Amino acid sequence: MPNIWDPEYTITKEKAAQLLEEQFPISVHSIREIGEGFDNTILLVNDCYTFRFPRREIAVKLLTSEWELCGLLQISCLSPYLSRYI
Repeated sequence: MPNIWDPEYTITKEKAAQLLEEQFPISVHSIREIGEGFDNTILLVNDCYTFRFPRREIAVKLLTSEWELCGLLQISCLSPYLSRYI
């Protein structure tokens, strides 16, 4: 039986680079993990952009809610939602 804190999803640097380059106008030159929590993994890309990748399904739903809230509040979200995580 897995531990409750074990992630449902994991992201490799290679997979993160692939997803980012497919979905955004960015060329990934470097990726470094800068944090990991219960719900998300945070990566620093090209030493200037941070991206949050969900570690469990509930986090995907939370990111979607945050993205929708930014639209309702007419706030520019600098941390875009990835349309395809897996």
